[in-house]
Amino acid sequence: MENQKEDKRKAIILLFVALIAIVAMIAGATYAYFQAQQGKGQSSDVNVTTGTTDNLNFNITDLDVTRTDIVDEDNEEMPITINASMENFTDKNTNLGDGVTATATLIANDATNEAEGNYYVYLNITKNELQYSSYKRNNPLEPDTDNKNTLVFKTEEEKSAAELGEYSPIPELYLTIKKNGTEIISGVTISGKELNHVEGILVDPDNEENPTSKTLGGFDITETKGLIKIEDQQTINVLEETENHTTTDTWEIIVTFMNLDTDQNLNTGKKLEGRVLIQQELIPTNLADVCSAEDKAGECVQELASKSNYKLTNIVYHNTLDATEKEIPNATKVAGDNSYRYVGANPNNYVCFGDECSNEGDNPNYKNLYRIIGFFQNDSGQYEMKIIKADAATKDDLGDKADPDGSAYSGDDTPNQSSYKGKLKKYGYYYWNSTDSAHLTVDDSTNTNMWKDSNLNTKNLNEKFYNAIDETYKSMVVEHEWQVGAAWNMGDAKSVYDYELGDNKLTATSKNCYVQGGDQAIKDQIPVECNGANDLTYKDEVGLMYISDYMYGTLPEYWSETAGNYNKDDVKNNNWLYLGLYEWTISRFSDDGSRVRHVYTVGSAHNATRVYYGDGVRPVVYLSSNVKITSGFGTDSDPFKLAI
Repeated sequence: MENQKEDKRKAIILLFVALIAIVAMIAGATYAYFQAQQGKGQSSDVNVTTGTTDNLNFNITDLDVTRTDIVDEDNEEMPITINASMENFTDKNTNLGDGVTATATLIANDATNEAEGNYYVYLNITKNELQYSSYKRNNPLEPDTDNKNTLVFKTEEEKSAAELGEYSPIPELYLTIKKNGTEIISGVTISGKELNHVEGILVDPDNEENPTSKTLGGFDITETKGLIKIEDQQTINVLEETENHTTTDTWEIIVTFMNLDTDQNLNTGKKLEGRVLIQQELIPTNLADVCSAEDKAGECVQELASKSNYKLTNIVYHNTLDATEKEIPNATKVAGDNSYRYVGANPNNYVCFGDECSNEGDNPNYKNLYRIIGFFQNDSGQYEMKIIKADAATKDDLGDKADPDGSAYSGDDTPNQSSYKGKLKKYGYYYWNSTDSAHLTVDDSTNTNMWKDSNLNTKNLNEKFYNAIDETYKSMVVEHEWQVGAAWNMGDAKSVYDYELGDNKLTATSKNCYVQGGDQAIKDQIPVECNGANDLTYKDEVGLMYISDYMYGTLPEYWSETAGNYNKDDVKNNNWLYLGLYEWTISRFSDDGSRVRHVYTVGSAHNATRVYYGDGVRPVVYLSSNVKITSGFGTDSDPFKLAI
C-alpha cells in the first residue's frame, strides 16, 4: 500500500513538472509574438515557426536637413511641411527643406537565422499650393542679357502661353530620396507615371565667387499632389551570416523649396504638407492594383473602394453613409445610387475599347480610347462599367450628311485652343435632332427634344456608330434604359441628379413632359400627360452623358456649386469630363420642347440650346458586368484592356 502511495505521489510530481514546462513553452511563444508587435512604427509577422517569430518593423523620425544652402523647416505640424513666406524670397537667402528618416528592420527568428520580407514606401502629399512661378527658354539666347532666357508670369494667361510656347517651367519643389546612402533617380511614380528627375541649382551664399555652385538632383514635385509611390514591394533579406541576424534599410526623404533668382511672390504664403508611409501593405490607388485578368471589373472596384478613400483612388462610392464615414466633402451631395464614379482632374480611367489604342489624336486607333465614368448597378445588383469616348467624335465615327441616311451631321469644326483639352485637329458637330436647320422653325414638329425622335440618337449613334463596333467589343455592350425625361433644376450636383434620375424625375403626369408654356407652366404645376413611356425612358445601346455625370466628375468639395458655376477654374480644372467644347448631353430642357442641356466651352452646364444647333458629341455605352480588366494601368498611354 505504501509503495502504491509513493508511486502515485511521484506521478503527480511528474505531471506537475510537465505542466510547468508546457506553460513555460506557451509563455515563451506568446512573449515572442507580443514582442514582435511592440516595435516603433508598424510591425507584423513575416514567418512563424515553433515558438519564434520573424520581426519586420518600421520607424519614421524627423531628419534635420540643415546645411550651408538649406534651412531646416522646424515644425511639428506634419512629418514633411513647407511654409513659403517672405523670408524665403530674400536675395541670396538659403533654401527651405524638410525631411524624415524611415527605416525597415527585419530580425530573423532564432530557429533558422534567415528571413525575407517585403514592404512599400510612399509619400502622400495631402496639400500642395505651390506653383511654377517662372519659365526658362528651351533654346537659350546667347548671351543671356537682362535675364532674357527667363519668363516670370503673374497670371494664368501668361502661364498657359508659356506652356504652349518655347518655355518650360523652372522647378521650385524638389524631392530627393536616398536608400542606404545611395540616391534614387528613377522608378518613383504617381498615378502610374514616373516623376521627372532633374538637376536644380541651390544658392550658396557662403560662396562669393560662385553663389550658385551647389547643385541638387531631385524629382520635380512643384505642382504635384497625391500618393507618390517611392518603392514598390521592396524585398529585405536576412541571411544566416548576417550580423546579429538583423537587416535595416534606411531611407532619407527630403523636400526642398528652391530660392530662385526670380520673382517667386506667386508662392508667398503657400504651403505643402505630406506624410511618409513605410509599411507591408500595398495602398491600392488604381483598379490595376486589385484586379486580375480573372476578376470582374465591377467586383474589383467594390474591393478597391472599400480599402481607400477618393483622395487616393479618385473613385467615390455614392452611398451617403459611406461618404460620411470616410469624411468625403459634401457627403450629403452624393447621388445615393450606390454607384462608383471617377472624380478629379485626370484619374487613371482610360480604357481601350478595341484591339488597338493610341493616345495620339491623328492616329486612327485614337477612336478606340475611352474613359470610365463609373460603375453602376443593374436590375440584378451587378455593376456595369459606363464608358465615354475620351475625345469628341469625328464624322468617321458618327457619319456625315450622306451616311447614314437622315444623319444629324452638321459639319466639321476646329477646337478652340484656348479651352479645348483634347487632341483632335478637327471634330464633328451634330444637330441633336435635325437633318438640316435651314428650313426649320421653332414650331416645326421635327424640332422636338424627345430622344426617341432624335436623329443623332437613332441614325448616328445607334446605327452608324454602333454597327461599326468590332463584334468582339460589341458583345460587351448591353442595352440600357436611358432616363430621358428632363433636367429643369440646375442647382447643385445632387439636385440635378434627382431631377434627371432620382426622386424628382419626371413621371407620366408630373410637372411636365413636353411643355411649351415655359417657366410659368412649371410654377403653376400644370400636369401634361406624356405621349408614352418612351417620352421618359428609351432603351438602346448608345447614348450620351447626363448633366449629373458631368457635375459629379469634379472633386466632391465642388458638388455644392450650381451647374452655372462649373465655369470656375477650380471646378472645371478638377473635372476630368470637362473637354472645353460645346457638347451635347442626353438631358432635355423642360421649359421648351425644342431645347436640350449642353456643356459650354467655359465649363458651365446650366443653359440649353436649340436641337437644330450643332455641338460636339461623345458617345456613351454601358458594358456587361462580366467585363474583365486584363492589363493596363488606366493612363492614356497605357489604358485598361478589356475581355469578357
